[in-house]
Amino acid sequence: MEMCAFAIEAKSTLKCVGTYAKVDSAIAALRELHVKPDVVIVDWRMDGAERGGEVVRTLKNELPGTSWLLFTAWASLPDV
Repeated sequence: MEMCAFAIEAKSTLKCVGTYAKVDSAIAALRELHVKPDVVIVDWRMDGAERGGEVVRTLKNELPGTSWLLFTAWASLPDV
């Protein structure tokens, strides 16, 4: 995730405010931000399972106006 953040900051005006490997850590950190993010990028396979969607489901109503991008490096995903 750190390399993804580095690449985004190098090629855009976006600033990475944190990277988190665990769902619970990501949710807690996003709730504590003083400025709400424009975009949150989430790995579908967070915590080594298909838990990235939990971040979006949990916070989408708390972060209105935030865009959400889910990605993964895994070759296939279940129907979502």
